[in-house]
Amino acid sequence: MNQLFILRALAKLSIKAQLTGMVIVFALIMLFMVVSVWQAHQDQRRASIALEVASRQQLFTQKLTKETYLYLQQNAQSDVATFIQGNNTRVLFEQSLKALLEGGTVARGLDMSGEIKLPGTSDEEQRELLLDVGNQWQKLIKVLSRASAERNNLNTILRAANQQSVKTLTTMDKAIASWQKASRERDEYLEKLLITLLVRF
Repeated sequence: MNQLFILRALAKLSIKAQLTGMVIVFALIMLFMVVSVWQAHQDQRRASIALEVASRQQLFTQKLTKETYLYLQQNAQSDVATFIQGNNTRVLFEQSLKALLEGGTVARGLDMSGEIKLPGTSDEEQRELLLDVGNQWQKLIKVLSRASAERNNLNTILRAANQQSVKTLTTMDKAIASWQKASRERDEYLEKLLITLLVRF
């Protein structure tokens, strides 16, 4: 019905006016397609950065356990909780987790230099998973912090830390899978949008 109305309206215009109108409509369609592609590219770029940061969280989970064990080997009388509190692996993990949730900047590496800007996420599934990651991470910190007070049970504590590390990793895997799913859905939406525009016009 709308297309028939448009055709009748165009028939009343001069050839020059019709051509001008068609050029304008085509230009607007092309502009919309370009903006859509650009926006999708920006979304994908931001999603890729977030995925990169989320993926390195897995490494940090394992790294903190290993660093704590080595610290205990070399500093038998020192307080593990104090070591963990100032440890760059812990600091960057928690900084990154907050930025993945709420947005903000994080350091590029464990030397804490450079910056990566993250937009945060409003996706409820991703937020729920990241909050769960935070809970699992805090449990890991608590297990490792017990090492100073329970040195006689060090092997038991390290086994518990490894188990908790796996739980944290598993939850982080789910969060990463959620980001990857959202990325695929954006690609599929853009593809369908472009096909629809090309077919209709």
